[in-house]
Amino acid sequence: MARGMQPYVDAIAGCRAQFPELDQLLQFAQQPTRCQPRVSLLEFTASGTVREQKIDRLAQLYEYWQTTTNTGINGRLYVVEDLSPEYLEALGNKFRVHPGYFLKYLYLPIFLKGDGHSLNSRLPLQPASSVNSNIRTGMSLRYYDLVMDRPSFVSTNVTRKSVRTSPLLNGEFITSTLRNASLYVEPPSPGEPWFALMMVDAPSRGRQGLASISKSSNDFWSTDIFAQTKRTPKPSADAGLFDSITEFWTHRATPSDIDAVNQSPEDSLASFAAKAVTPSWLIVLEFISGLLSHSEYSTYEFENMNPNDSSPAKIREELTELRRALAIVNRTRRRILWYIDHVRINLQALGYPVGLSELQLSSAGSQNTTKTGTDEFAIIHSRLLFTHARAESLLPVVLGTCSILGAQQSGLEAKQVSMLTSLAALFIPITTAAAIFSMSDEYLPGATRFWIFWAVAVPLVIVVVLAMYRLVWAWEAMKEVKARMKMKLAK
Repeated sequence: MARGMQPYVDAIAGCRAQFPELDQLLQFAQQPTRCQPRVSLLEFTASGTVREQKIDRLAQLYEYWQTTTNTGINGRLYVVEDLSPEYLEALGNKFRVHPGYFLKYLYLPIFLKGDGHSLNSRLPLQPASSVNSNIRTGMSLRYYDLVMDRPSFVSTNVTRKSVRTSPLLNGEFITSTLRNASLYVEPPSPGEPWFALMMVDAPSRGRQGLASISKSSNDFWSTDIFAQTKRTPKPSADAGLFDSITEFWTHRATPSDIDAVNQSPEDSLASFAAKAVTPSWLIVLEFISGLLSHSEYSTYEFENMNPNDSSPAKIREELTELRRALAIVNRTRRRILWYIDHVRINLQALGYPVGLSELQLSSAGSQNTTKTGTDEFAIIHSRLLFTHARAESLLPVVLGTCSILGAQQSGLEAKQVSMLTSLAALFIPITTAAAIFSMSDEYLPGATRFWIFWAVAVPLVIVVVLAMYRLVWAWEAMKEVKARMKMKLAK
């Protein structure tokens, strides 16, 4: 292909007026190359084996297309880590891939900004047939890598210590990094091998594996520290989906797995993609479980506060801690809702309607054995709903404790104001007597009749104090009478 010729990008540009969303894809195609994608080409042969062809350069990929024939090949799975404009043009032009697939993979969902919906869900119907003569919209699955700045807390509270974290620079805030794993499968034409494209993001550093919760799924994460098998080569510590997927098909896949893909590449690879992403959601669940356990322990400490220790400094300290706990609970609630929404998107991508119960989804998955990942997504969805209920149950405790401490603080402030008012009232008779007797020099301090000033002022102070205590006593008695009347009415 001559330099500057981009038939695939030009075809997308022709659809820009009808589909404005494709502007983002065109902007990416015009950017300079920022990464060097890794490509692994897996050939599913007619003899029931899988051969791996590693592609290091784009020229090597073009050379493969020009020199390789389809003899003895049932299908090809292209596993691509990251994407550059050059590979976008090459893969799209070669296989006429639906541009919505690349758009789904490249751009983050809007829900990270608080919208709650994915940009990709609003992608309109497929572009004109000039872009893709055999259009099939690909499935897009997304997963999360979680990072926290308190590794000691994670190692002591998260079940099985399955997450290894790295520090952050934003205090105690918890963040999540979005990772994409997208699958595109095109049905085979008569006499032609099938084609599939699976794109994954580069791995985050410091991840460890977590065993799957169902026997029907395999763990395609990097290093599984709980269920290592002797016949499985051990990936590197920083291995991501790219290495795990290629390692599975070249070393771990059974003849039945390969035969299932050759018989029905669409359903089998969709199930494979679901099972590959499932363990990452399990890590999310373990992380959230540990976070909620920490929040529940904090609220337990607040529930057991000493009511006699009601100093203003102690109350201010506890209110500060409660505000911090409330912020953590609210962030956790919002993030769980995002996770729940994304699991629903994955269930829709697998072809199951949202709203089915865990039992119904498991029953539907057992009827269609090619979609074995759905039962795990149903369980994960159910557990996310349960963790959301746990987070919701923390709110009344935190808010109720805030109300109690706020009332105690208001009571202490009212007592302080009352004491200051009483102290100020003592000076009223003294200043009044001083103002009256200061009219004559005989009653000034040091004069012969100065004792008369104290003889008048002291009784006045005693009268004011008695009057104030009488008012306070009457007020307390009135409140006690009202409380007794309410108790009698309640009975």
